[in-house]
Amino acid sequence: MNWSGPTFTDSGGFQVMSLGSGFKKVIDMKSVDTSGPDDAVAPGKERLAHIDDDGVWFKSHLNGDRHRFSPEISMRVQHRIGADIMFAFDELTTLQNSRGY
Repeated sequence: MNWSGPTFTDSGGFQVMSLGSGFKKVIDMKSVDTSGPDDAVAPGKERLAHIDDDGVWFKSHLNGDRHRFSPEISMRVQHRIGADIMFAFDELTTLQNSRGY
């Protein structure tokens, strides 16, 4: 990169939420109850991410290949890049969530 300053990398947590089970939460940031089924998908599009307890499966929109990401894989990739400050998976919250959430 030809950069001598600190390097920050992001986990991709927002992408996980916006492409996966948090899709409805991203669309409706005022929603208070996001615990129900999340079936919202843009018309004519398929969901490109599926989240489970251990991580997320992404489906490539280019060729349909599946890619697995977990917090551990995300941190490993960021370490390989040589980041000085790395961020683990985070969760997109709404304005309705308290600080304690």
